[in-house]
Amino acid sequence: MNLRGFIIFLFIILFSFPIFAQNLSSIDPYEIKAAFIYNFLKFVTWPNDDSNSKEFLFCIVGDTSLLPYLLDLNGQELNNKPLKVIKLPFGNPKLTKCKAIFIGKLKKSDQEKLFNKISQKPILTISDKPGFTKKGGIIEIFLKQDRFRFKVNLSTARKVHLFISSRLLRLAEEVL
Repeated sequence: MNLRGFIIFLFIILFSFPIFAQNLSSIDPYEIKAAFIYNFLKFVTWPNDDSNSKEFLFCIVGDTSLLPYLLDLNGQELNNKPLKVIKLPFGNPKLTKCKAIFIGKLKKSDQEKLFNKISQKPILTISDKPGFTKKGGIIEIFLKQDRFRFKVNLSTARKVHLFISSRLLRLAEEVL
């Protein structure tokens, strides 16, 4: 099995098994979410990918319990580049340099400002906040019937010229 086949197999496994309440002590849901996010990045293609860039910049903005799990992804390889994971405060100008941003808890007005600031940039936005994709985010992770699922706002992704693999879209609970 090649690497791509293994990744697809792993993704299917993650989606197929429920997280039963009695097993929550042995399966950390935050680790699963972080694995989902890392795998999302593998199934997205950015336009004019800057081959001169030495790293893939993944940013975190807003408060989230996922922070330590996402920071653990730092240094993982993604598209032949090391993944650099950093937490940035809202309003930091470096946010526009990120390839992907996980958006944690932000005030509604701050989230709107962030979306306006990056709306023309090829930045993948991901969150676990309910209604995220309906408000302009690209990928929303949620729990349904003891399983993690996700929604994809393909319209928003296309507007910023991100290509999301059909393999990922087939696994989505909903594609907007």
